Order: sequence, then structure tokens, then C-alpha cells
Amino acid sequence: MEQKKRVLFASMLGNTLELYDFALYGVLAGILAKIFFPSVDPALSIMASLAAFSAGVITRPLGAVLFGFIGDHFGRKRALTFSIFLSALPMLIIGCMPSYASIGIAAPCLVMIARMTQGLAFGGEYNGAAIFTLEHLSKSQKRTFPGMAGGIISTSSSLGVLFAIAAAAIVARFGDLEWAWRIPFILGSLIGFIGFYIRFKITESPEFVEISRVSDNSPSFLDILQTYPRSCFATFALGAFIGAITYTSVGFLNIYMSKYLHIPLQDAISFGLYGSITCVIACPIFGLISDYVDRRGYFMVATLGILIASPVMFSLLQMKTSVSIITAQILFGLCYSCVGGPQHAFIQRLFPVEARYRGVAVSYCLGGAIFGGTTPIILTYLMEQTGNLNIPVVFIAICSVFLFAALINLGQPTNKLKKFDEFRKIF
Repeated sequence: MEQKKRVLFASMLGNTLELYDFALYGVLAGILAKIFFPSVDPALSIMASLAAFSAGVITRPLGAVLFGFIGDHFGRKRALTFSIFLSALPMLIIGCMPSYASIGIAAPCLVMIARMTQGLAFGGEYNGAAIFTLEHLSKSQKRTFPGMAGGIISTSSSLGVLFAIAAAAIVARFGDLEWAWRIPFILGSLIGFIGFYIRFKITESPEFVEISRVSDNSPSFLDILQTYPRSCFATFALGAFIGAITYTSVGFLNIYMSKYLHIPLQDAISFGLYGSITCVIACPIFGLISDYVDRRGYFMVATLGILIASPVMFSLLQMKTSVSIITAQILFGLCYSCVGGPQHAFIQRLFPVEARYRGVAVSYCLGGAIFGGTTPIILTYLMEQTGNLNIPVVFIAICSVFLFAALINLGQPTNKLKKFDEFRKIF
């Protein structure tokens, strides 16, 4: 297999596994709540399970700092090889974990630790895999399409979500919930260890090798933040926006439909397949579109489009018919894809090679942790307090306005951004 194809496959496999891991816990949160976080009040049980889900997202920035340092100092390959191993191990632990009824309070504590460890791995994996792939492609003699290539990486993430929802749907509909939920976790860990072996065999990023020959000094994240503040802010806002959409769809919609719209949980999980399939198809398409237009302007239009579409999506869900719910899920998939597909090609070129891994990963993961990872538990709490079915619409609107402001701000470089115009030409 050609080296670039091996790199793309290795990156896709890691991203698929990471998102499978995160999404699997999210879609099974209602089931895992009964096993690891039992309570007299079902709402408290679900919120405790979602807290463990959020813990995995909150530790992502720490993982971005750790793996960003490794990636910028010692190479992308080392960072990504370590991250996929660190993701597979906790998945195996959760799959083999005794229930609360067996070992008491130790069960939820260990689940929380495993989720936090997975968050560390994800902080280095998601953006790092895209950086690694696009840096390989940038040295190709042929014409490349970074938007479409980044869209394929995003598709691999959507595949992970799709596989997780499919596994959860099988467990919820046909499995004995006392043990069947463990199989998807254990299977995912085995795939992760295979991915570790594959990544160990691939070559380092040519752009990193080239810059490391010139200098072995890499700026700290504080230096990056001071030199590229607008780039960091735009990447932070994009991570927040995509995180809010992703975790609303993956971590909250099943609870929203089953608890507040009284749709059977197994049906709610199955409906999510339509959104994931849409993402798999649409991410490369939107990425390719971004290769032919100004990406900053593209993202501004896409953000406004999602702002308009979000009340439509939740109105369709509230109709509670199969057709309306499927249509809403497809719209969710399109909303994610139109920003998730081109995102990697956009944010990577806001930073130079020597600062790229940390600049992208830390900024993006901070946004995803603050806005995205806390989304399910915040929305569940607000729904419990208000009973307003349109709370998620307001939340997405706030995130949309925040990203739009960051994109406007990005278009006004200052003297501090000495290299900004050089990278801006690329998109």
C-alpha cells in the first residue's frame, strides 16, 4: 500500500476508534446509569452518568497539552501511536468493570478515571491525526484537496459514531442489558490495539521532519497564544461550536427523545443512525466545496445556516412521527458536516508547523471541553428546571453567535500576527 494511503488509513482508524469510544458511552448513558450510577431518582442517575461522560471531554485540553508537546517536539507519529494505545486500554477496563451492585462506590469511581484517561487520549488524537495526514499530503507533487482530505478524516469520526449507535441499538433492542453492553467496549479495545501496531509502522510527517532539521526549538503554548491570539480564539470557538452540535446529537438527543418526548429508548437510539449516515456521506462533500471558496466566508455562511436550522430540527423532533424525527436527524447530520468536514483544512493553516499541534489541539479542545463536553449535563439540568423543550435551540444559538464573532475577528489581523497573512493566503 502506498505510504500516503497507509497514513490516511491509520489516521482514519484512530479517529474512528476515538469517536466510537466517546459516542458509545454517550448513547449508552441511560443504560450505564443504572449499572454504575444507580439512584432512587432516575434523573440524578442519568446526570451522574452524564457527568462521567463530561469528565472525559473536560480532560481533553490536558491531553492536547501533553500530546501537543510530544507532537511538536518529538514527532506526530510518536504522539499518535501513544494516544491510540491510551484510548484502547480504558475501553477494555470499562468493558470488564464490575457493576455498582458488585463493588459499590469503586465502580463509578473507576469508570470516571477511565473516562478521564480516554479524554487525555482524545485530546491528542482528533486534531493530531488530521495534522499528520494533511502534512503528508502537502508534500505531494500532485494537486491536493485539503478540504476533502480533512472531510475524509471527519468521515472516519462519523463512522465511529455510526458504529457506536449501531452497536448500542443492537444492545438496546436484542441484548441482555446485564452483560451485552460490554461486548462493544471490549471489541473496540481490540481494534485499538491493532491500530497501535499499524501506526507504529508508518513514517513521520515530512513537514515535521523538514522543520526539525532547521530548528529543534518549539514555542510554548503561551508563546503561541501571544503570537497568534486571533487564530487561537477562532480555533477555540470552532471547537466549542462543533462540540456543542456533536454532544447535543450524541450525548443528549437520546435522553431528550426518551425522557421528555416519551419515545422508547431503543427507537431513539435507532433514529440516530440516520444522522450518522448523513455525516459519513456529507463530510467529504462539504470539505471539497471548501476547496473552491474562501473558507472563512464559507464558515460564516454555514454558522448562520445552522442558527436558522436549529429551531426547525427541534420542532421536527417534537412532532414525534418517524418521518419528522428522521428528517431532524438528517438535518443534524448536515449541520455537523458543513462545519465538521472543512474544519481541519481551515484551522491547521492558522498556525506554522512548529506550533501547529499545540496551537490547534489545545485551542480546539478547550472550546470542546467548555462548551461541548458539558452540553448534555447542562441541557438535562435546564430541562429539569424549566421543562422548556426549546432549551437546546437557545444553547446552539449562543454557540453560533460566538463562532460568528470569532470569524469576524479573525479577518482583522494586527501587527502581532506577523505570519498571519502568509497562512491566510492558503485559504
